[in-house]
Amino acid sequence: MRFNKFVSVFILLFISSVCTLGQTYNPNPQTWYVDAETIPCDNVDGECLLIKQPGQKEYEIFTDKIEGFNFVKGYQYSISVKQEIKQPPIAAGESVFKYVLLKIISQKSVNYTSNVVSNLSTTAAKNIRLDVNFQTVPCGGNYSETCLLVKETGKKEYEIWNASIYGFIYESGYNYTIEVSPVGDGNYYFVKEISKQKIENSFNNTNTTKSTVTAQKIIGQTNIQTSSSLDGRWYLRKMKDTDGSSLITDDNVIWIDINTFRDKLDGFGACNTFNAVVKSDLKTSCLISKITSNYSNCGNIKLENLFYQLLEQVNKFEIKNGNLILSNQWNFLLGFTSNPNNKEEIPTTFTPPTIINTDNLTYATNTKNNTVSQPNTNEVSSTQIVQKTSKTTTSQDKEIEALKAKLKEKEIEEQKKLEAAKQAELEKQKQAAINAAKQAELERQQQAILEQQKKQQEIEELKKLLAEKESKLNNSATSQSAPKPKEMEEKNEIVVADSKPNDKPINKNTTYQITNFTPNNSNNIPDPDYPNRPYYLDGNELIKLERAEANFALKKKGIYRGVDQQVQVMKEESPIQFEKNKLPRFFIQINDEDVDPYDIIDLCKADNIGAGRRNFTFSGKTYGGRVKDVTGKIMQLDFKKIRKGLYEIIIAQDLVQGEYAFLPLGNTENQLSSVNSVKANCFGVYDPSK
Repeated sequence: MRFNKFVSVFILLFISSVCTLGQTYNPNPQTWYVDAETIPCDNVDGECLLIKQPGQKEYEIFTDKIEGFNFVKGYQYSISVKQEIKQPPIAAGESVFKYVLLKIISQKSVNYTSNVVSNLSTTAAKNIRLDVNFQTVPCGGNYSETCLLVKETGKKEYEIWNASIYGFIYESGYNYTIEVSPVGDGNYYFVKEISKQKIENSFNNTNTTKSTVTAQKIIGQTNIQTSSSLDGRWYLRKMKDTDGSSLITDDNVIWIDINTFRDKLDGFGACNTFNAVVKSDLKTSCLISKITSNYSNCGNIKLENLFYQLLEQVNKFEIKNGNLILSNQWNFLLGFTSNPNNKEEIPTTFTPPTIINTDNLTYATNTKNNTVSQPNTNEVSSTQIVQKTSKTTTSQDKEIEALKAKLKEKEIEEQKKLEAAKQAELEKQKQAAINAAKQAELERQQQAILEQQKKQQEIEELKKLLAEKESKLNNSATSQSAPKPKEMEEKNEIVVADSKPNDKPINKNTTYQITNFTPNNSNNIPDPDYPNRPYYLDGNELIKLERAEANFALKKKGIYRGVDQQVQVMKEESPIQFEKNKLPRFFIQINDEDVDPYDIIDLCKADNIGAGRRNFTFSGKTYGGRVKDVTGKIMQLDFKKIRKGLYEIIIAQDLVQGEYAFLPLGNTENQLSSVNSVKANCFGVYDPSK
């Protein structure tokens, strides 16, 4: 493309379009519906999609592309797309937006024969056979539309057809016989083509029979001029800007198509297709009015509006060297070429045929010598005519110059107003930017205050937790420094717990620090550091439970109830606390494959908590020597083999609030001694509802 001032104007238009993105730009994902059929495009090569957005009743022609979307005819789509802004450079007539496919929501195969006429019978008895004439006629108030001439097969007269025939592609110059099926809304669906016949010399066929003329209403020979040098497609090369300068382009985006016989002008502006009414004497005059456009905003909408304004100012035309020059009283407005490959610049200065150059006219008083000759009658007549023409032309020139001067004044005044409006708009945008910066700074300060308040609150909470931990540690140290009972000081006696029941519930009134972990349901479990020791899984890492030194003890239950055998941990609560119903996965490694994991470990719930200790009852005996049933205090476990030597511990019942310990199994009768101890792997369960 060749640019002079057009480059700067286009950049301004692009910036202006971006500044108004609040009206046209939507960064959120959009849901579009795509029809199963396409339609020929007027302004681009190939076929265009038919798009309908939610809330719209009708499909609209979409002339752009959707990146990543591979459309297949015969399928209706529901898709999610995102609107983005293109990076410069952007060609004239090209949208500043692009559309990218996010995902295909649905894709449905469509059989138009069964879909469009879904509620009607598609048998031949319901179908209609129509004859379509080789020519169309203007219809509508402004003659911007054309209608088919159609009659049912067997009838004599053609009628103007205002209905639509979905799927029928009409080509002028051919007579058709087709079969259609009614849709139900006054329109029809194309079923099949029965015949298609080309009509040669459609308007000048002198051998047309009387019956053919009557049936097809073909107009015979006429002296009316049906075409002119104005007719055809013209591509814009130059247009006048508001300041009097010229914009130059050679990309063939903006074009017009003139049909003087039908007083019709079609075309494409910088953004949209349009049509208009054109009136011309086919010599020099040309008037363009009633411009109608299917409005769609784009980055070049201001350029398109300027193009429309110039078209409506046209009243003169000249065709020279394959170029069409449109003007207002011979003041240049627009320059077109009929050859899309012609990149040459169109001159804006020319001599219209109706203006006569008076510089070299010969007057009757002009002589080469002082001799006065008496002209004959014919010569006098010619001289008078020349003198009269000269006077008339001089007065016209003066009037033209005066009008030009006034027009120049108006253009200067208009330019000043435009400059003032632009300056006001710039000031408005500048003030808006200042206000936006102030608002952003205010929001930043408010956010900083909120962050400071949040950090101060976090500091207070940490201080509170630290104070609670220090208090708990002080209480634990006090209980451990208390003198031991006489029974526990004796090394060779069995430790006997107080026979008084101590079944008070765990104190859960304080705020607990719940042990957090990342759930992991995969079987890709690492090897534990030590065998025969339970771990819990946090993400991809095995974490140790509380490893507590515990003593064996006997708790008397009365004369007839015997004693309970317990493991006693000298601390009331475990530092590892899990929320109820949100337990992690537990694992244990056993090196000997001949050992059953059921014989290695058990899970026991503490039934006596207080006085700085927690007791876990794992067995019991009556005074008669019989074994007591303590199954209510032993949790039911199951084991799942992950791989050789590694097992997952499955807790087969819900754990209520309390303290729990994994205890090793063995011959505990020989271990009940004050010198014997056991390693208990402990954790707690916390119920937030209590």
